[in-house]
Amino acid sequence: MLIGLNIFTHSEVGHAATDFEDTPTHANTFRVRPQYRISLRLGSIEDLFPTAPNTEEGRMARLQVLGLFYFPLRHRKRVDAIRRCWPWVKEHVFAIGSDAQADALIQHALRERVIAAAKSPFAKVGKGKLPPGLPAQGNFCKIRVPGGYSYMNSPGVGRNLLDDPAYPFSFGEELQLVEQKYYDDNPVLGRIPLIAKVEKAKGEGEWEPVRDATVYFQLRRPDPLPNPANVIPPHDQINRPDPPAAIKARLAQELGHGVAGQGDAHAKNCHKDRGGKRGLGNPAQGTDVADVIFGVQDIAGFHRAHAGRALERKQFFPKAEKVTPQGNSHRHAVRARTNSEGEAGVIFMPSRMGGDRYKLRAYIGPPTLVGDGEDMGAVRVDTGTMVVWRNVRISRILRKEAPHTVWPDLVAACLNDTQVPLTLVDGPSLLRDVYVMDRNKWVGLSKFDMKKLALRFAHAFCELEPDKGAEGPVPIPENEYLLAYQTAIDDAKQGNAASARKYSIDDLFVPANKPEVARPESLAHLLLNMPDYYDHRLQQQQVGPLVPADPRRLTRVAPNNRVLQADLDQLDDLMNYWALGGFLRTFSKNGSLPGLTIVEGPVNSNWSMARFLGRHSGIALPYRGALVWFGDQAYSSPSPAGTPYGYVENHAHELGHCLYREHAPGHNPGRQDAGGAEPREHDLNNVCVMSYKYSDGFFCAHCLLALSGWNIGGIAP
Repeated sequence: MLIGLNIFTHSEVGHAATDFEDTPTHANTFRVRPQYRISLRLGSIEDLFPTAPNTEEGRMARLQVLGLFYFPLRHRKRVDAIRRCWPWVKEHVFAIGSDAQADALIQHALRERVIAAAKSPFAKVGKGKLPPGLPAQGNFCKIRVPGGYSYMNSPGVGRNLLDDPAYPFSFGEELQLVEQKYYDDNPVLGRIPLIAKVEKAKGEGEWEPVRDATVYFQLRRPDPLPNPANVIPPHDQINRPDPPAAIKARLAQELGHGVAGQGDAHAKNCHKDRGGKRGLGNPAQGTDVADVIFGVQDIAGFHRAHAGRALERKQFFPKAEKVTPQGNSHRHAVRARTNSEGEAGVIFMPSRMGGDRYKLRAYIGPPTLVGDGEDMGAVRVDTGTMVVWRNVRISRILRKEAPHTVWPDLVAACLNDTQVPLTLVDGPSLLRDVYVMDRNKWVGLSKFDMKKLALRFAHAFCELEPDKGAEGPVPIPENEYLLAYQTAIDDAKQGNAASARKYSIDDLFVPANKPEVARPESLAHLLLNMPDYYDHRLQQQQVGPLVPADPRRLTRVAPNNRVLQADLDQLDDLMNYWALGGFLRTFSKNGSLPGLTIVEGPVNSNWSMARFLGRHSGIALPYRGALVWFGDQAYSSPSPAGTPYGYVENHAHELGHCLYREHAPGHNPGRQDAGGAEPREHDLNNVCVMSYKYSDGFFCAHCLLALSGWNIGGIAP
């Protein structure tokens, strides 16, 4: 689609001579020099792919460009991943049944979603076009890049089914460095073809293409972003909403890094010191844009044919070349000649940093026309301002709701009678611990607010977009829950085999075929037998007495049947990384879904409810998802004396972990910092939602920059 048209003549008008005859038979005619016009449009991203669109390899590459496939294209688990991902994308993203229809929609999305309006869901793909270069409403659009890269490996703990030594995507890695692996494997990521068409007036209302005209593609100073509107969802806007003032000030400080001397065209885009493109090359030599913003290398599918894939295209584009500026003329530009169809092309390569802005100009320049595109007679076309936004998807939000009634047998099964009072009125209790009841009054889990969660990520120029059916929590289907429960047991057996102390997993877990596992009044995701019952089972299976030192036993001889303290760390690892890992990966299809998966519930296991194991409000695991626990009573009044932040903010905390964000220092009085807190990854003076300290639940500036794609390794706390 054309973004604009500019028509001028070469030097406006040719020479004219006056006929001074008293009675002329004719007047001297003007000799009009050629009249040109130029237009600019998006080229075909599809043509850049080396593989056919209806193959597994082809779908992987295209879905990845659209932010729908998060395995590197050479990852050893990629084939299994696409076979799980593809049916999901057809049903829950495209809402299309056949492969052929889905392949066609991919083509449409490549044309009309990568650069498009602020709101452009797959269900109704927006008009893909470059924004017009006019000072009016609508001269902005988004450049969408994938932003849902999550950690996929936990060395030493869990099954790590997604492990590949070539891609050590472990928790704590620098996100910006992880992303580069994807870009190295998929050469189409981050490349957007632009085509300028040059035509010459042929006659009355007729135009013909001009071959061998020289077109300059130039980076221009971007427009200021409009103020965000409170009435529009944050991810449906061009500008991000303002974070709290202190965090905004810290962001402004870092956005100013390295600005001096770089010129207006690069604005305050991410600096090379932080993984961005501003500051690369030398503007005086044209290397600040050549092969930085505009490609000058030979690209198959654009400058020449692919070696192994035929295209419908008959005409390719001459390769662009670097331009050395002459003073202030032709700064931040490359140039290319037109082909026989009058078209010149260039590969636009914006950064992948959320919030970076780009405004472009195409003009006819030397030797075809004199001038640098600045004078009134220039034949040029400008775009509006394009803003990079990172797309982060949510594929599933599943919920195991707490019961509306308290079953006495369930309470008795989950309590240690000598340690936890049964009363629900005074003191700690089972149901108070998991916060689904308050003085025998039903409370349940908290209300989920997708708009509020989207706001937290929009501060980082991340648009949080749900798949179909993931706009809010839905009940876990019983058959899928039972499968997840059995997978948890199977994975726990794998972990147990690798552990120093061996347990009888079949006696530890309540079997999946027991009715209390699936019944809706179960409070926990996973049910374990009580320690004394477990030891009793071992005694029944053994010839001779079970001695106190038997490494399989769980209880003390006296006085209170509590779990041995020495077992806690191993049992916590067995539950958190093995059993719960198996539980989660069932729902996330081994991490193959296009978006992240969230599973909610009152608590992870009945042992946590009875304080035999640690109680956590959530955990993120290397299968592209997280589990979030506790009911509304835990989140209803965040305060320094209670839960540090609200229910939705706890989702942001766990999803932050999925996206490589580590714990921040800070805790409420009487409590401790989160395990593995990394001070250098966070603001020194701003409380972050990644800490355990009371706050309003916002990401700090360091986190926002990291989620925007920045390499924050060199940023001071």
